[in-house]
Amino acid sequence: MASKRKHSKVWNFFDSVDEKSAKCKYCKTVLSVAGGSQGNLSRHLKNKHPAALEETKRQTNESRQEANTPQIIGPQQQVITSFIQRPPAAGKAEKIDRQLVRMIAKGHHALRIVEEPDFKQLIDDVSNCPGYKMPTRKTLSNVLLPKLRDEIVGSVKEKMELASAVCLTTDCWTSLANESYIAVTAHFIESEATVMSSHMIACEAFVEQHSGQNLCAFLQKIAERWSIENKISAVVSDNAANIVNAIKTGNWPHIPCFAHSLNLIVQKGLREISVVQNKVKFIVEFFNRSTFGLKKLKSTQTQLNLPDLKLIQDVSTRWNSTFKMLERLVVLKDALILTLSTLRSELNLSQNEWAIVEELLPILKPFMEVTEEISAEKNVTLSKVIVLAILLQNSVVSFVNERTKLNYSPN
Repeated sequence: MASKRKHSKVWNFFDSVDEKSAKCKYCKTVLSVAGGSQGNLSRHLKNKHPAALEETKRQTNESRQEANTPQIIGPQQQVITSFIQRPPAAGKAEKIDRQLVRMIAKGHHALRIVEEPDFKQLIDDVSNCPGYKMPTRKTLSNVLLPKLRDEIVGSVKEKMELASAVCLTTDCWTSLANESYIAVTAHFIESEATVMSSHMIACEAFVEQHSGQNLCAFLQKIAERWSIENKISAVVSDNAANIVNAIKTGNWPHIPCFAHSLNLIVQKGLREISVVQNKVKFIVEFFNRSTFGLKKLKSTQTQLNLPDLKLIQDVSTRWNSTFKMLERLVVLKDALILTLSTLRSELNLSQNEWAIVEELLPILKPFMEVTEEISAEKNVTLSKVIVLAILLQNSVVSFVNERTKLNYSPN
C-alpha cells in the first residue's frame, strides 16, 4: 500500500514514519495517512507550505512534458568537455564581463558581489546548465523564497529537537521610522557536531505596549512555535525593567547581558569628558558635511605621509564607536591641527584636550577588547565573564596607580 502512495510527487516533501503516518520534512509535523489517503498531506502543504505545493505542481507538469518528449535510447559517448572545462573565447568572456558591469551599475549592487561565494556558485551552476531559465519575480517571491525558508526552518527545528537545552537572547529596539521590533536568538549545542549553534528564531514588529506581561506572552509564543518550552535554560537580555519582569513572569532564569552592562559603565564614565567628546564630534561632523574641508584634510594627510583614513562618527548607543572615533582622531592629529587652523580654528582642540584624549585611549582599550571578546557567537562566553571582569578591574587599578606615581612629587 505504501509503495503505491509514494509514487505521488507529494511524497517528495514527507518522510514515511510507518504505514499510517508521515512526517513533514519542513516543520516535522506527523500526519495520518491511514487508508492510503494523501488528502492530509496535500492540505498540510496548502495551509502551511504553499510554496511546496506549487513546486509539486511544477514537478508534475515537467514529468508530463518529459513523458511526451521522444527519448533517445542507447549508450552515449562521453566527450572530453565532461572532464576538462575549456576556457571561453576572449570575445565571449569580454561580453559577459560587460554585462556583469551593467548589472552592477544599473542595479546599484555592491562591487563585493563578485567575491560572494554564493554568487560564484550561481555562475558556475548556470554555466553548466545552458537550458536554465531565470524564474520570474513572482515565482521568486511566492515559491522559491518560501520554499527555502521552510527548508531552513525545518532543518533548525530538527537540530533543536535533538538539543538538550536552549538559551535565548532577546532585544527590543525602535527603528528610524518609529516602529518597534523585537528579536529572539536561540543558542544551543548541536548534539551530533558538538559545536555551538546560533539561529535567529524571531524578528518581528511589536505593536503592543512594552509591558512585562506582553513581552512574556511574546516569548512564550515563540517558545511554543519552536517546541522549546521545556528546554529553555536561561534568557539573556539588557537590564530594562520590562524585559526583566517578562523573563521572571515566564519563570525562566535571567542573565543580564554583560556587554550591555559594560556599555552602561563606560558611557557613564565618558560623561566626565563630555565637553571634549562633544568637541571631537563637532570636528568629525564638520569634515563629514564640508566637501572642501574633507578635500583639504586628505591633501594634508598626503603631505604628512599619513595613512589615507577617514574620520569615524560615533553612535550614541555603542560606546566602542566612541573609542574608534577618538583612536582615529589621534592617528590623524597632525593633519587635523593644520587643516583646522586654516579653515575652522575655533574647532581645534587645546593642548590639554588633546592630552585628555590621548590618555583616555589606554584606559578604554581593555574595555574595547573585552567587548569584542564577549560578543563572540561561535563559543560560550558566559564562563569568561568573571575572568574578564577581574582583568578589567586590574587594568584600571594598574593605570590609576601608574598615574599616581607620575603625579607624585616628594617634598
